[in-house]
Amino acid sequence: MRNLSEDVFKFLRDMQDEVGKETRAKVGKRIYIWSDHYNNWIDIIRSILSNTSKEEQENSMVILRLIELNNQLFWILTNVIYNAAYHQVIRELRFILDSMMQAYYLDIEHPDADIYCKLEIVKEIEKEAFGTRLIERLPIQHKDRIKQLYSLLSKYSHSSYEELEISIRRGKVDFRVTPTFDEELFAQCENLTHKVMDVVYLIILNRFPDLCSVITQDKIMIEILEKFGADMTLDYLRSAHHSDKRSS
Repeated sequence: MRNLSEDVFKFLRDMQDEVGKETRAKVGKRIYIWSDHYNNWIDIIRSILSNTSKEEQENSMVILRLIELNNQLFWILTNVIYNAAYHQVIRELRFILDSMMQAYYLDIEHPDADIYCKLEIVKEIEKEAFGTRLIERLPIQHKDRIKQLYSLLSKYSHSSYEELEISIRRGKVDFRVTPTFDEELFAQCENLTHKVMDVVYLIILNRFPDLCSVITQDKIMIEILEKFGADMTLDYLRSAHHSDKRSS
C-alpha cells in the first residue's frame, strides 16, 4: 500500500493523469461535447449582456445563474475526465436544473424586485422553490418531460435503487473506491448533460425571447443543438419562427 504522506499531491495527480488518459483514449471526440455546450454558453451570454441594462444584469437571477454556469461546465468537464466522478456530476446537473428553474420563476413572477428581494423570496417560499412543485408553477413548455428528467436526476442524488444497482447487482465497485473510467456511467453523464442543457436553453429563450433570432441565424449553434437532440429548444425556436412569420 502506498504511503500517501510521502507526496499526496503527486499521488493524486498521477491517478488523475491515468484516468484522463484512459477516458480520452476510450471516448475519443465525445469528450468535446462539454466544449460545445460551453461555446454555446459564450455566444448566449455575450448576446444577453450586450442587450440588457446594467440594472437588469445586477438583478436578474437567470443572468446570475447563467454566469455561474461557466464554472459549472468547467467543473463537470474536469470531473468527468480526470476524476471519473460520475454520480457527483449527475448531482451537479440536478443543481443546475433546479437553480435555473428557480431563477426563471423569480425573474418572471417578480420582475421589479431587486436581487436582495428575490433572495428573501427564496427564503419565504423555501419548500416550493425546488423540484416538481416549482416546475408546476413555471410558465414553460414541456413540463412533463422536465419532471421526468428531474426525477431521474434525483435518483442519483440519494441512496436509491438506481444509484446502488450498478454496484450491487452488476458488480461495478471500482469507481466507488478510486477514480476509474466506466463507459456506461460516462455515457449517462453525457446523455444527462444534453437533457439538462436542453432545459437550460429553453429557460433562457423563454426569459430572453429576443435571443431566438440570434440563435436561428447561428448555423453552428443550430447544428450543435440538432446533434445533441435538444428537441425542446428546437421546438421553441420553430414556434417562435412561425409566430414571427404570422406577425410580419
